[in-house]
Amino acid sequence: MAESHWDEKTIFLQALGLPREEREAFLLKACPDEQSRLRVQTLLDHHAAAPDEFLTVEMKLDEADSEFPKQIDEFKLIHRLGDGGMGVVYLAQDTILGRRVALKILARHLIGSEQALARFRDEARSTAALKHPAIVPVFKMGRDGADHYLVSEYVEGRTLADVISERKRMVGSAQSLDARDWHRRAAEIVATIADALDCAHRAQIVHRDVKPSNILIDREHGPRLTDFGIAKHMVEGDRTQTSLVGSCHYMSPEQADIAGKRIDQRSDIFSLGVVLYELLVLQLPFNGSTLHQVLKAVIECAPSRLRTLDRRIPADLEVISHKALEKRPQDRYPTAAHIAADLRCFLAGDPILAKAPSLARRVRRFAHRRRAWIPVLLACVVVVIAAMAWFERSAHERELKCLVSVTSDVPNAKLLIRQFEPGTGEPGAISDLGLLPQTPLLAPGQYRLVAMNPDGIFSEATLLITHPGGEQRVNFASPPMQLDSANMKFFSGGDVTCGEAGRRGISALRTVQLRPFQIDVFEVSNKDYKHFVDVTGVAAPQHWIDFQYDPALADHPIVGISWEDANAYCRFVNKRLPTAAEWEYAMRFPDGRLQPWGDESPTDVAELCCHPDGRMRSPSLRIRYDEYAKRSVAVQSHDILKTASGLFHGATNVSEYTDYVGAGPTFQTLCKGASWSDSPMEDNLAVSWTRPLQTLDEAGTSRPAWSMSVGFRCARSAQP
Repeated sequence: MAESHWDEKTIFLQALGLPREEREAFLLKACPDEQSRLRVQTLLDHHAAAPDEFLTVEMKLDEADSEFPKQIDEFKLIHRLGDGGMGVVYLAQDTILGRRVALKILARHLIGSEQALARFRDEARSTAALKHPAIVPVFKMGRDGADHYLVSEYVEGRTLADVISERKRMVGSAQSLDARDWHRRAAEIVATIADALDCAHRAQIVHRDVKPSNILIDREHGPRLTDFGIAKHMVEGDRTQTSLVGSCHYMSPEQADIAGKRIDQRSDIFSLGVVLYELLVLQLPFNGSTLHQVLKAVIECAPSRLRTLDRRIPADLEVISHKALEKRPQDRYPTAAHIAADLRCFLAGDPILAKAPSLARRVRRFAHRRRAWIPVLLACVVVVIAAMAWFERSAHERELKCLVSVTSDVPNAKLLIRQFEPGTGEPGAISDLGLLPQTPLLAPGQYRLVAMNPDGIFSEATLLITHPGGEQRVNFASPPMQLDSANMKFFSGGDVTCGEAGRRGISALRTVQLRPFQIDVFEVSNKDYKHFVDVTGVAAPQHWIDFQYDPALADHPIVGISWEDANAYCRFVNKRLPTAAEWEYAMRFPDGRLQPWGDESPTDVAELCCHPDGRMRSPSLRIRYDEYAKRSVAVQSHDILKTASGLFHGATNVSEYTDYVGAGPTFQTLCKGASWSDSPMEDNLAVSWTRPLQTLDEAGTSRPAWSMSVGFRCARSAQP
């Protein structure tokens, strides 16, 4: 594996996530050579010894001192100042210019790493490009034998980390502290470092490791920023971070996430916000017992509000700190100059630019702090809201609709439904409601229900809902069966022109698209209907009750029944009533004729099937029944009266119910064709009669309407 194709810090993090006993085998496989493996192992050993400091190699003083010479080039080493992840820093004497300098020597175990050497050179170049009193300048970079070194100004003083540690000790020893002065001093320090960062950012350099140990408190010049060892130029072609760099407690969320997040100056602003937070309450905003826990807190958790930890902290400082610590870069201060300006406004007693977070932002932070409970809480809220909405909607729908209970004795039968289109009398689009039983809520109107078994065999039923509320039941009690089509005619349908017809032609034309269907050759006879009554036990027609069933009229068409009775019989024989368009199309087929026999009727039609004196209006049931017995004929009689396709009595014998009931207060049923009681002048095929679905008897009770001149024939869809 080539050195340029692997990242030792990524390998370090992967090894860190493994049990200790598995790390050695992993490193032997993942590292390209023994020297690389030893470097990563050193990092792992250090992490185990000091988990709060990221990638810092602590070397024993005597070992470090004996490892380096007493002089490098013209610089005489005086004593060791400190060390870090990249190497050791010495106080040295410049023997040529006669001044004291800080000399940083690259750690010996990193000399073979091109990454480490590149970062060492980048630190020198980045710092040398910056001119600001709060940035420690670099004087020289060089090499003496195997040692690579960096020379910078020597700052006499302590690090900010030392100042914070001393402050903690003072608090712990219960000494009297002036909180107001400390808060102002913290604001002054951070404002000065913000100025230094602004200078770097304007030079397109991101520090990426802002933390108290990289801030020196110069006794003469105040706070100063140092250690640009992992700084990055923002103008480089790829600003995407591919490895974890920085100190974990002070990283921005985009730094802590190694999944290819882009880094810009707002990352340093977040780190500076951590420094300000730590200065104010002497504790870190993000913590954990392991590196993974710290990084998870940085990415996911919102820090505690400063004033909940210490009420003495000024509100403006709390706003400034939390503004810098926003998780999303776009929510932070846009530049370091902005945070410096707000801090100086606070120091001067002027209003700051930043505002306290909105309610939505506070809710989001609350959610971050209680992430483990949020899914449960949200789930409960969603369930409660959904339940309330469901109950409210269900109650509202029950007020406006009707609950229909549809059952079937056939296993695995599914329910298809089509609603009749208002004004046309034709079923609309098909909806598949799934396996039966079903209890759909349906608005008032007319529907065709279809129960179909897995073999594609189906039964049909017509459902009429006149008023909202309540419940209706439809049971497909008989298994869907194949139909005996011996006495039915098939029509392929298509685009059909329908309308009202008269002696002078067709008017009120409309085009209907019919699906393939079958229709009975004969009208339903008294004999057929008596079998239905005997098997099911439904009520017999009134004239059978009053005058008894007459076997002599067994082959005559059934009359004196309601539209609902006709529908019940159709379901009994696994059929349905024809639509008005189906009936008219079948009777006028194949050439759109006005009469079953053409455009003119035979001269003996009136003699065979029509009342000679026009429509008979006698109110007496006895008279109407006698007239029916005299004028009607058997459903299969007089071949001269057949249509061209072989259907009997299209415009004679009885008017016939269709499947359509018009909406409205009276709910008119639509009947087609003339009957025995009509004038011969009214024997055309397209004649439509409307009759009420219900009538009032002498006591004012609503009862199903019927007529002694209205019967029906059955139809069936060729496909569900």
